[in-house]
This record gives sequence, structure tokens and C-alpha cells, in this order.
Amino acid sequence: MYEFHIAHTAEPRLRLTGDDLDRFAEVEGDYRAVSLTEWGEHCTECAWPDCYSSCDLYEARVDGHCRRFVHGMVPRPDVRTSTGCGVEIAFKRWGKLTATASTALVPISAARAITRSMRTLDGAADRARSVRIAGRDHAPVRLQGRLKRAVSRLDGSPVGRRLERTPDYFVVEVFSAEERLVPLSLVMRDADESRLDRPAYQQRLLVSPGFNRFRVQYERIADTVGSPERLGIDITPNINEPEEEGLTLVFGAVHFVAEHDWEPPKTVKAVIWDLDNTLWDGVLVEDGIDGIRLREEVADTIRALDDRGIVNSVSSKNTFEDAMAALAHFGLDHLFVFPEISWDPKSAGIARVIERLNVGPDTIVFVDDQEFERAEVAAAHPEVRTLDGGQRLNLLARTEFDPPVSAESRRRRQTYQDQEQREVALESSGGDYEAFLRDCEIVVRLDDAHRHAARVHELVQRTNQMNFSGHRYSREELSTLLSRDGTECFAIEVDDRFGAYGTVGFAAVDVGDGAPTVVDLAFSCRVQSKRVEHAVLAHLMGRYHARGDEQFRVAYRPTPKNAPSARVFEDLGFERLSDEDDTRILGYDISETAPSVDLLTVVDRT
Repeated sequence: MYEFHIAHTAEPRLRLTGDDLDRFAEVEGDYRAVSLTEWGEHCTECAWPDCYSSCDLYEARVDGHCRRFVHGMVPRPDVRTSTGCGVEIAFKRWGKLTATASTALVPISAARAITRSMRTLDGAADRARSVRIAGRDHAPVRLQGRLKRAVSRLDGSPVGRRLERTPDYFVVEVFSAEERLVPLSLVMRDADESRLDRPAYQQRLLVSPGFNRFRVQYERIADTVGSPERLGIDITPNINEPEEEGLTLVFGAVHFVAEHDWEPPKTVKAVIWDLDNTLWDGVLVEDGIDGIRLREEVADTIRALDDRGIVNSVSSKNTFEDAMAALAHFGLDHLFVFPEISWDPKSAGIARVIERLNVGPDTIVFVDDQEFERAEVAAAHPEVRTLDGGQRLNLLARTEFDPPVSAESRRRRQTYQDQEQREVALESSGGDYEAFLRDCEIVVRLDDAHRHAARVHELVQRTNQMNFSGHRYSREELSTLLSRDGTECFAIEVDDRFGAYGTVGFAAVDVGDGAPTVVDLAFSCRVQSKRVEHAVLAHLMGRYHARGDEQFRVAYRPTPKNAPSARVFEDLGFERLSDEDDTRILGYDISETAPSVDLLTVVDRT
């Protein structure tokens, strides 16, 4: 809901095409429930009440508050949103959209009916704005504002049946006619003044020309501000100079949403970049190093992705030596792993990158300015997400490019670069893989998982190929598991003579009544085929054999992705005991002895 009850003074200024209007309306049928959020205009530098008399920028609205939008909130009936119409806003200096919002949700049908009723009352309040009640000027306008705020909080209100579920995400729909990227600051904080020590959630939304839809996963917001029922929310363009005034944007749905079947987009693990006219302006083979110009904003994006633990690679039609020399010339060569630079089809190069990264193609993004190249890659790898050069600058604002960051993730590129050295060593070993593994001097360390909780959470969220339970714990669920009596939880670290892999595994063993049973077992794909999983299972079996247990079990949930890695159970000699729903119970008799894996060294620090 928007502050339409405060009189606006202009007709809509921006003209939207049919395609833009369709984009606003396209998800209308997907929402199951939304929050009722009342948006108003406010000042980023508010010093109420002194500013009403001292601020040079103060301009009175009909209710006495300060006008921070040039024409107020101008209704856009042509913009269909999930609950009503959109709004056009021309921002003045220090102006911001603001709301004290509830995360409570009502069914979409109720939300639409409520919004229609509020629009009818908006018109009535506007027409009667000069009426005085109890000596107060503009009483209808003030009363309508209070009513909207009460409705948005659902404070015992009969306006609609509240749903007992949390949102999937917070959505911001916005159209810009600017030819540049428009940065908006999204800030959410707990509105309870007794909990102001909680950190605010902050995200920069880079609005591209045309229609934009941003989705912020609710779990990420709740992790920061603590899942409050009441949030203070600001959306700010940060206009501070007179010449910047008048920035005009059209907003559609801006509220919390629960969808029927919505799933957050998969977190991106790697971005593969074209070079010519994507990373730099110009064509290297035609213009030479001196004739191409680095796109600094793209280089900044690559550095930011690297800081977030998202690795960068290259797929470019160029001569390898020349392209690497150009990357070194710009000081960027160290930021890329497994670059594929040749005259082969780009789909072939991307296939090699995916294989060497050992990640799913649905976690890969390919950026190229040529539509032909994107189409060729999409045809060969339909799960790879392709973006044109114009979308590259908005990557950092997208949820899928904003994974949880840890010390482990920040060194992910170095981990892959260490892997390149291992591949060279493997080639020189003459094909004797076991001799190669011994020569690597791999050390596996088991530690108390409490000390690595943040990394373990990241691991169970990201890994698929070597996740044998399939659990995707929230932070709260993981904390409960780590503290549960009768469960031993291990973080698994690995290093070798080439470098450290970091914390690459997690195991949880139920040691309550009955045989010790592995209920969670997950590894990063970086240690796949290195017998780490063999060594960990063998060590755990030896641990519980020494304690006097006679049988060791694993609860394994088979999937197409983890099936190749599940050969570890056959390799070690596990037997299939039973099937319980979608989980397979495997067992090993440790009454006499336990298996050992002598290719690796295991150190237990628990």
C-alpha cells in the first residue's frame, strides 16, 4: 500500500511500454500470500521537530509533514501489481521510501480486497482533506494514515486471516528510465526500540534501465535482524546534491511474499566470463593490448565475487598466450581459475571448466556480449545460466550471487589454484593414482564441529554430489543438532603438501541407544576421488570399535547426484540392512575389527 491519501500534484511522467507493464504483472498468479506494507515518504536526515522550522529543504504537505518527493506518490493504475496499482516517485534531496512493516502474511485474495478498500478511502480522505476534527487540520488525511498503519500491522484487525507461516522472500519491483545504473540502499532493522543493538540488514540494489525485480530471501533477513514481527524498512536513492533531484522511478510490489512453489535460485559457485567487449572494450586479436580498454566496473565485480567465494573463469575465442598476457597487463590474471581460451566452441570450453571445478552446471553463470555465443552455450548446457553483457553490473545485487561468506569461502580461488598444481603432479606420476595420493601427503583432521559452525552451515547448504543425507539445515536447526545430547558432530579439515583445502566435511553420529549411526555425512566436491570419505568412515569405525561397539551404521539417502560418491560404502564393505522411506540403512560389523585406509593420515582432535 502506498501513501495515496496525501494529495499528489502531477500526472504520471514516465511512459512504460507494453513489455514493461507485462513484466510487472507476470508473477501476479504465483503469490499465495503477501504482507500489507504501508509505504510513505520520509527524510534521511530527519531531526523532528526542529527541522520543521530550521531546515531549508522543509516543504509542508497537507498533514504538516515534510514533502520529500517532488509530486508526492503518483498512482500508476496502468502498472498492475500483486495487490493493486503501482506508484511513480520523483525523489527530492534526502528523500526515501520508508515503512514500519510486519512480516505477517494474509492470503492474496484478502490482500487485494483490502488494498481496493484502502484506495477508495484514500480518495475520500483526499477530497475531504480540509475538514477539521477536534481542532485538528486535515483530520481525514491523518486518520487514513493511522488506519493504514493499523491494517499493515494486522493488530487484531478483522481485515483478513493471518497465515501462520514465514515469507519466502522480500520483493522489490522497480522501473527506471535512466540510461545508467541507479543504486538504491535497502535497509531493514528491528523496529523494537529495546532491541536496537541488533544489526540492520543492508543490501545495495543496482537498478538497471527498464524493469527490475529483486528478491531477498527471508532467511537472510531473519539471520541478521532476528526474525522480528516488526521491521523498519527504508529504500533510499541517496540523493544529496540539487542537480540529482527529480530522479523518477516506478515501483510495483514492495512487500514480503510467500509463493505457491517458489524455491530460491541456486547459489552461484562460478562465473565464466567472455573477454572481448565484455571484460574489456575492443577485440584483442584486432586491436592488440594497447587498443583495448578495461571495463573497470566489470573488474570490480570480478574482485567482489572473488571476495564472496564465487570463483571466476574465462571462456574466450582468442589465442591463449595473448589473452593471458592481456589479463596480466590489467593485473587480473590471478583472479581466474581454469581459463578456457581457444578457438573451440565456447560450450566445449565451459564443459571443461565444469568438469575441473567439479560442480553442477546449475551453479554456473556465463557472461557474454554476443547473443550467438549465449545461445550456443544454452543449447549445449541448458542448466547453465547465461547473461548478456548489459546484465553483468547487476550481479552483486542478486540473491544467488550473495552466498554466506566465511574464511573458507574467501580462499576458494586459492583452493582451485592449488588443485591445478595437483593436476600437474598427477600427470607427472605416470598414472599410478595410489602412488600419487601417497606423494600428496594428505592429512585429514577431525575437530569439534562447534568450532566451525558457520562453515558447516555453508557446507550443508552448498554440497550435492557428496551429501549422503541431503539435509539442508537452517542456522537454528544446525545449532540444535550440534548441541543435541547423544550426537557427536565432527568438522573435517584436509590439507596436503600443495596447500590447505580447509574445512571440507561434516559428520554427525547418533551414539544414543543402539549402534552408532551416521545421520549426516557431507563433503565438499573439492576432495572427491581423494579417498577422504573412505578415511573418515574407516576412522569412525575404528573409534567406535575401540569403544566396544559391535556394529556401525550409516543412514544414506540416495540421489542421482550422490550415487557416484556412494560407491565408498561398497568399497569399504557395507551391507544393506533395510530401507526406511527414502533412506537406506547400511551396516558394518566392527565387533572383530575395523577397516583402515593407509593412503591418508587421519588426526582426531576431538
